Amino acid sequence: MSDLFFDCLGDTRALTPEFDAETASRLQADANNRTVAVQDNLPKVNVDRHNYGTGKAFVTHFPNGLRVIREGSSYKFEAPPGGAVSADGKTVYDSQKKVVARADDNDAVQVDSKYGKFLEKKDGKVDFTANAKTPVDNNLQSLHKKGDISKSQYEDYGLATDGKSTTFPNGLKWTKGTAKDSLGDVTYPAEYDQPYEVDSQDADGNPVRTAYVRKGGQLIYRMDSQGVHVPVADGVVTQKADGTVTFEPKAP
Repeated sequence: MSDLFFDCLGDTRALTPEFDAETASRLQADANNRTVAVQDNLPKVNVDRHNYGTGKAFVTHFPNGLRVIREGSSYKFEAPPGGAVSADGKTVYDSQKKVVARADDNDAVQVDSKYGKFLEKKDGKVDFTANAKTPVDNNLQSLHKKGDISKSQYEDYGLATDGKSTTFPNGLKWTKGTAKDSLGDVTYPAEYDQPYEVDSQDADGNPVRTAYVRKGGQLIYRMDSQGVHVPVADGVVTQKADGTVTFEPKAP
């Protein structure tokens, strides 16, 4: 936009940096407030989905730790660590008793997240309405950086915690151990149905456990002396015994 534009309107004021910033902010807000369908690229917005059973049932894990399980015409919620589901099964609270999701009478689910709102419809299609914090093109994976993940960044990676337990996008739950140097305990989501575990040792003789989904063989986690390593869409998240969490991106 040039000064000539304002001359044509009878306004001869010069463009200022403040005006440019204000305009850019408004345009960005307008762009972010648009609702877009994201079901064709859920990992880009930190949403994990996998089918189970006959393949018609599926689980959707949202960035705030909420899991929505749909089988046929029914659904149920699993709250983030420390959270709860209302008695009527329609509202979900996090560990701070904040509402993070609610279902309507058509069984559609609205999910509140750090970067906007998701709407999962009964047929499984997902829409996303970004807020002003959202990166360009709604690419939440662009927030993933190699190294330590602070508690304030957990939702950026699809992690949720109440300080005792942490859940990962694939549904795995880690709970801090009580014994010194314990790597903690892991709990599988119900839909994995008796995953198989392989116990071995590393080069130094330390125990290693690797777990896979029985049907399909997908890796669920690997536990070794360094921690619990959980695969995510674009890399690996490692939960260490001291509570530290790190991210290692996939090789280009």
